[in-house]
Amino acid sequence: MSKEVKVYNLQGEEIGAYSFLDIEANKDVIYYAVRVHLYNMHPKTASTKTRGMVRGGGRKPWRQKGTGRARHGSIRSPIWKGGGVVFGPHPRNVRLVLPKKIKRSALISALIDKIDNNRLILLETLDIEEPRTKKAVEILSNLGITSSCLVVLEDLNSNFVLAVRNIPYVEVRAINEISPYEILRYDYLLTTTSVVDRLKGRVISVG
Repeated sequence: MSKEVKVYNLQGEEIGAYSFLDIEANKDVIYYAVRVHLYNMHPKTASTKTRGMVRGGGRKPWRQKGTGRARHGSIRSPIWKGGGVVFGPHPRNVRLVLPKKIKRSALISALIDKIDNNRLILLETLDIEEPRTKKAVEILSNLGITSSCLVVLEDLNSNFVLAVRNIPYVEVRAINEISPYEILRYDYLLTTTSVVDRLKGRVISVG
């Protein structure tokens, strides 16, 4: 069994159907993939000062004995207000990594989610003669795309890429740049049958 996805031309007319894998989207692997992506996007730049980095504190606050108070050697001790921080965060380079099989499963699950919600728009081709924004807006209108859209292409050196760069709700990515997070972030996924063929080739070993 397979899912049937409609294929359109640039005028928004249905010209055929595309057979996709008939499986259910795995919400768990999508969650893990998005979590890892967001974690890796966040810069690990939080930084605190240890007692050796805090300004001042070179003189002993008071003499060791005879004051009745606890002995202290520096006002920059971690137990003082304004002192150094013990085991505080420092800039670091830490990344989470997903197993290759989970990455593939999350990618295909994101595609299945778009198909189930009728948000995957498949075209026979996205080649246009002139890189005109007016033409790109007309194509998107023909396809019923009025909100955020991710366009996935095999080659970014095309007239369509130039035509949509001034459209604020459209983002273009190469096929090797997309991730489950990118697919789910936008309302629509617009691509061609040849791109989906290549994506199926990447995830065909998912078990």
